[in-house]
Amino acid sequence: EVSALETSRWRVWLVTASCAGVLYFWTMAPGVLWGDSGDAQLRVLAGQWTDARELARTHVTYYALAIGLHRMLGLDAAWAANLVAAAAGALTVANMAWALTWCVRRRAALLAAVAMLLLSHTLWQMSAGAEVVTTSTACLSLELAALISFARTGRLSWLVLAGFANGIGWSTHNFAMLTWPAYAFLLVRWWPRIPVPRLRSALLVMAAWVAGTVPLAVLFVEDWGSSGSLIASVRSLLFGAYADQVFNAALSGRLLGETFAYVIMNFPTPLLLLAPWGWWQARRAGSDGIWWFLTIAGVTFFAFALRYSVPDRYTFFVHAYLVLVLFAAVGIDDCVRRFPARGMTTLVLLASVIAPVAYAVVPMAVGWVGESRLPLPSRRIPYRDPVKWFLRPWRSGYDGAERFA
Repeated sequence: EVSALETSRWRVWLVTASCAGVLYFWTMAPGVLWGDSGDAQLRVLAGQWTDARELARTHVTYYALAIGLHRMLGLDAAWAANLVAAAAGALTVANMAWALTWCVRRRAALLAAVAMLLLSHTLWQMSAGAEVVTTSTACLSLELAALISFARTGRLSWLVLAGFANGIGWSTHNFAMLTWPAYAFLLVRWWPRIPVPRLRSALLVMAAWVAGTVPLAVLFVEDWGSSGSLIASVRSLLFGAYADQVFNAALSGRLLGETFAYVIMNFPTPLLLLAPWGWWQARRAGSDGIWWFLTIAGVTFFAFALRYSVPDRYTFFVHAYLVLVLFAAVGIDDCVRRFPARGMTTLVLLASVIAPVAYAVVPMAVGWVGESRLPLPSRRIPYRDPVKWFLRPWRSGYDGAERFA
């Protein structure tokens, strides 16, 4: 049976991309920012394709787009850097909406899951400023959508697109490598499903992946030539200055407590409780390998961010959140099926859009519990309220850098 969502997939993608684009553009920072965002804007202004420190922070795809907008269209450098992040965030939500049309059968479940992701704290916040993270999630969401589409149709073109998305994702951010353990499992599980001749099909997927990595490969070869050390260039590409944090294996009560708070902050809705049920329902549905891929990839993303002890650690959970939304959508779909009353549908939709209310109200209540009790990032910036800046994802009207100058 073909659901109504499957027959209107492109319409769902376009409407979702438009709505997300409007929200993220409307709440985008109007100008100069601090920290990593400020570094990004400065690189766009200077036209620096590579990071002077290491290849791991090159993020060539993001900077190619932002520098292109700045140089070719004459856009303000800071604004161009912000705009690319907003557009990539909108593409992330749209790609996930496409994937969800394969996973759920009820419009209410699709709308609720899309709203959860659209209004989620970290994706929204990263889409409102100059951040490479949303370009990375745009690639990952395309990869997930393509893999789910292949699982449902068996068309090789979807698998080729997934390979390209992972390759261009690696040119964007090293986080793309974290799906490789899931791919290793999927290769064994799906090898009989790959269209014959299988070797030719596998080579096509590999060629698409290589094509996606070309921008980063070119910079790697240049770095190798200038440094004269292959080992140094590989270390710069894979780890850079954050090698200690990448390989950190220590956990603490503080890290676990912060992680719990970050997840709740990202999805301040009771619908989050349906994600484990959706995970179980997806397993029972017999998803022919894609359930295993999503589970392995989600656990890998989450485990990496869990012990990645950097000041903005909360931002690195966003890749795992994409998988979490998929399972939550399946749980919501089953809930609506079991309780078909219109009141339940209304309740689900209302619960999916309460996040902005929480982000607006919670900072006002911080005075009751004390700022020191919140797991705020450790950086303190002049002319910026750390509580409002952290808890409220929107950046419209921000002028802290101009005030400081």
